[in-house]
Amino acid sequence: MVSKVTTRPNGAAIFGCVVMAACLMCSAVFTATAAAADAPVATKTGVLGGNETWEAGSVYAVPTSVVVPDGVTLTVDAGAIVKTNTAATGIVVEPGGTLNVTGSAVSPAVFTSYADDSHGGDSNADGASAGSLNDYASAIEAAGGTLAISHATFDYGTYAITSSPDPEQCSAAPAAAITDSTFHSGVEFEDCASSLSMQRNAFAMPSGYASMPLVAKGVGDASGITLSGADSNTFTGTGVHTMVSLDDFTLPVESAWDISGSAGISVLNFS
Repeated sequence: MVSKVTTRPNGAAIFGCVVMAACLMCSAVFTATAAAADAPVATKTGVLGGNETWEAGSVYAVPTSVVVPDGVTLTVDAGAIVKTNTAATGIVVEPGGTLNVTGSAVSPAVFTSYADDSHGGDSNADGASAGSLNDYASAIEAAGGTLAISHATFDYGTYAITSSPDPEQCSAAPAAAITDSTFHSGVEFEDCASSLSMQRNAFAMPSGYASMPLVAKGVGDASGITLSGADSNTFTGTGVHTMVSLDDFTLPVESAWDISGSAGISVLNFS
C-alpha cells in the first residue's frame, strides 16, 4: 500500500496517523561470530585538539566521550572500527564541529561495543567476549554540529545516534545526512538539525530492543526521510520495531511525500 502526504497551497500539511500492513518478518537477532584477528588499538577520549582521521584497519577505543568542537573535523574512514565503553556516549559533535563517516558498501565504518571481538579482535584484552544490547548509551550524539554519515553499521548500543537535550547547542544546528547504513539500535533525533536527510538505511532491531527504531522531531522538511522507492529506508521485524515517529516537521508548499508499505513500517505517527 502506498500513502501520500501533501501540502495545501497555503503550506499547511495534512497530518494524521498512517497504518500499513507490516512486513511479516522475524525480529533481528544478533548471531555470535568468531573473533577477528586483533587490530591495532588507539584509545581516544576528551576534546579533539585538531582535525583527525580514524583509518581502516584500526580500532578506536572510546572509554569516555570524544568531543568534536567548533572548527574541528573528525573523519571516520571506511573499515575503521569505533568501540564504545559501557555507559559512555561515543562521539559528541558540538556546534561548528563536523563528523564525516565515509564507509563503503564493501567496507563500512563500524560502531560497536568495547566487548565485541568480532570486529577488530580482543581490543580490551579481556579474553573472548561478545557485545550485548545496551553495552553503551549511543555511538554518536548530535549536539549542534554537522553530521554526514554514509555506509556505517551500528551494533549493541541503547541508541546508535541521539541528539543533545540542550536547546542552546541545537538552536542553529545545520543539516544532517545519514545514508546507506545499517542500524541494530535506534536513531532518536530531536530538535537538533535544520533538516534531516535519511536514505537507503536498513533498520533491523534485535530481539529485546524496546524502542522505536526511528524517532525524529523538529528536523525541518520530513520528505528528506525517504519512505518509498529505490532510496527508501527499510524497517524489518514486528511490533515496535516497525513503528516510526515523526513530530513537528514541515513540507514545502505544494509538495508531496510518498510513503510505501514496502518500507516495512506498521505504524507511522506524525503531527
